[in-house]
Amino acid sequence: LANWVPASRVLTEDVSEFYTIFVLTFQASMGFSVVKVIMGVFLQNTFSVAANDDVIMMNSKDRANQTHKMKMSILFSAADINGDGRLDSEEFADILADPMVSRWLSAMGFDASIMSPEE
Repeated sequence: LANWVPASRVLTEDVSEFYTIFVLTFQASMGFSVVKVIMGVFLQNTFSVAANDDVIMMNSKDRANQTHKMKMSILFSAADINGDGRLDSEEFADILADPMVSRWLSAMGFDASIMSPEE
């Protein structure tokens, strides 16, 4: 890539000056391609280091736990029918009987089938 001047000089002086357009287009496209590949390697290494950074992993886990806590708080608030701030076994069984809630709990990683009152 770096020694393109002699080849382009031969084309323009001995063949035709119109080959300059093709030579410059080729050099520009190859130059941009190489720069993009190098930039991609740097970005991939940066993201790899960031993914393994302990502080970032702990912050991400804390955010996930906070989100999970908020979702569970909303679920238990909706399940608390009498409003005393506690779930008795009937309220808990009622909320687990809802198939939508069971699917949602399953998506959250909680096996609602082990808590069903039939067992």
